[in-house]
Amino acid sequence: MKYNICFLDRNTLRHDISIRRPAFAHDWFEYARTSSEQTAERITGANIVITNKVPITRPLIENSPNLKMIAVAATGVDQIDLEACRERHITVSNIRNYAHNTVPEHVIGRRYSGHHRLRRFG
Repeated sequence: MKYNICFLDRNTLRHDISIRRPAFAHDWFEYARTSSEQTAERITGANIVITNKVPITRPLIENSPNLKMIAVAATGVDQIDLEACRERHITVSNIRNYAHNTVPEHVIGRRYSGHHRLRRFG
């Protein structure tokens, strides 16, 4: 089987971030940005949709019979109708290992600044 993958809003990510394509057979459709008026047409026939900021609503999900997965290029999934996805057995996945190093660095920095009573900047 050859999958159709649609990335709706590539330009919402930095251009120096490389997107690794899947190793399985697929056709890749990538758009710089997608408006809400363009979403239905662009995901027609897609098996996998990648989005960062474009909402995927119940009507879009119900009108996308081939849709099997929504990959969110962010940590939150609040723009996805998760209940509609559950009902249709559509997998929703968000970015892995986000802020893997920066969260511990932030915690250590906060601890250090509190210990030394450093003045807050900003």
